[in-house]
Amino acid sequence: MKFNLGKWGLAALIIGTLAGCGGGGGGGDGTTATGAAGGGGGAAVAVPPPAGPVINAATLTTDQFAALAPTGAVTSVAINSPPVVTFQITDSSGRGISGLGFTSKSATALAPSLTNLAFSIAKLVPGTN
Repeated sequence: MKFNLGKWGLAALIIGTLAGCGGGGGGGDGTTATGAAGGGGGAAVAVPPPAGPVINAATLTTDQFAALAPTGAVTSVAINSPPVVTFQITDSSGRGISGLGFTSKSATALAPSLTNLAFSIAKLVPGTN
């Protein structure tokens, strides 16, 4: 099955960037990041709910899957232990996309991993001179 990795990679990058940049991050203080700037003090970003019926990506053909044109939006971030990030993925018509939990396991892996969805989060700590 051939997937358009460029679109999914871009969506994952955007989601990871928005979530990773947000939040003042403390030591598990429960701070909630809002808006693109995060830190709890920014303006909340209004993300419209998905419109129309939800698309189940697990039931699509290869061509239909490649034509999805997904868009991702982070709807909330809570910097706790563990961090909780809520996001939604929609197609170009604003319909929600579900069924992205495909997993596969390579011969050398210990556990299966998601092939269509990835997320990264990092805490930036100022250096000292």
